[in-house]
Amino acid sequence: MNQYIPPAPAPAPPYPPNGPTSGINISIVVYYKRSLNLTSGLTPSGETAYTAIATPNTSRSITISWNPTAGQDKPAVRKSTWLLDATMGNPAANQKPHGYFYRVVNVIDPGTLGANSIDVETQTDLQDPGTLQTIVVMESVAEVFEKGP
Repeated sequence: MNQYIPPAPAPAPPYPPNGPTSGINISIVVYYKRSLNLTSGLTPSGETAYTAIATPNTSRSITISWNPTAGQDKPAVRKSTWLLDATMGNPAANQKPHGYFYRVVNVIDPGTLGANSIDVETQTDLQDPGTLQTIVVMESVAEVFEKGP
């Protein structure tokens, strides 16, 4: 009887503390009943991008605005909604892309900019508030686990 026994995989070499994996942040997003459908613009349904700014003189507040004349609906944001800072940054100004998740703890309607805006308070401090430009409202997200330096 011929038996094939595969060789045991070699363990990965340990990286030094300041090696290639230092400085890497990982976000694990857990969805609940997420739709797999795409919109006409080929973006996942339930993930709508809005213009946003960090509310001045705060460390945990974002003002989200929308344009109804361009077909944008009011964001479906309530307590416990997850937001993604999807600001792409500007390489010419040495600004890196974002990718930070925030859980909403309070919503004020109307927002600082009046009609067609809401202010949201986040559970944690904003990571890079000075360059915040785009927020994606993440529907069907149950939890986000962060791992990083």
